[in-house]
Amino acid sequence: MESGADPAYIAQEVYDSTSPEKLSLLASALGTVEFHANSRLASAELTRAMLERTKTSYADSEGFINHLRSVKTVKMAVFFREGSDGLIHVSLRSRDGIDVATFAQRHGGGGHRLAAACRIQGSLGAVRSMIVKEALEYVEGSGRSKD
Repeated sequence: MESGADPAYIAQEVYDSTSPEKLSLLASALGTVEFHANSRLASAELTRAMLERTKTSYADSEGFINHLRSVKTVKMAVFFREGSDGLIHVSLRSRDGIDVATFAQRHGGGGHRLAAACRIQGSLGAVRSMIVKEALEYVEGSGRSKD
């Protein structure tokens, strides 16, 4: 600030500046949200068709998973992104002691206790169904960190 930086302007550019296309992409992704296990698990997806329709890129979806995790009751959030290479990118976020890094490691991924990811070969529908089923068991069972 002593050198002339304007904190209000910087905050606005970083936190309150988005494009209509990115907002349309977010609306599309939020339209796929599903809640499970009394809303302790939330999942959503992003397809290549959504990107094409909104003229956006995967970079525009950065942080979308946080909308899922922000729901009070959600302990684990899972966001699926359909890749052009036949892989589904699975982002995981958690709170309240759910260790998503251990969950991601089951599928060759990694990260840390509260944020992790993995990539899985298959169709979006099949991968989402499989991971949601496993995540439900994980949240209900042994997903708690020993910390």
